[in-house]
Amino acid sequence: LQQLLGINEMEPMSSGTNVKIYKMVQVNTPEQVGEGETIHLTKVKRELARTIELGLKKYRRQTTAELIQKTGREIAINRTDEKLLSGVQKDIKRGFYSVIAQGTGTASGKGLQAALAAAWGAIVKFYEDEDATPIYFVSSDDLSEYLGEAQITLQTAFGFSYVKDFLGLGTVVVSPTLNKGKLIATA
Repeated sequence: LQQLLGINEMEPMSSGTNVKIYKMVQVNTPEQVGEGETIHLTKVKRELARTIELGLKKYRRQTTAELIQKTGREIAINRTDEKLLSGVQKDIKRGFYSVIAQGTGTASGKGLQAALAAAWGAIVKFYEDEDATPIYFVSSDDLSEYLGEAQITLQTAFGFSYVKDFLGLGTVVVSPTLNKGKLIATA
């Protein structure tokens, strides 16, 4: 998951931790002065953008001896474990998508390719002074329409399906959870 999202350094945090996200804001633009005059200070301050509290989601499953006897160990234990893990992954992905969907930028285009290109342009503009690698999250419905006219190869990691360097714009993560016609892009 870290490689897919391009995370180089992960900082583990415990439940109950507050993550504070800051942004830098330029407070003023000093007057331009003539040759040899003193240039006034440009002030930049750090502001709290938002705080996220990390919560612990708990899951518990049990298998009875009767169920093992009735269906066998494979079904009673292993397959129910797989189903539980699948549910946990879905909850993690839903939470992840809800956090990244809180972004404030917008871009639009007709069709998947045009929308991705517009999102790429918005990201490049937003991160103008940084070396940012875009990543996009699109609905499986939108990608399936695109697949009707083009051929691509999907990869999988942590239950995510994705396409590396899609159209030369960056990684595209595909999810049936997302709404058709709306993609999420970030860096």
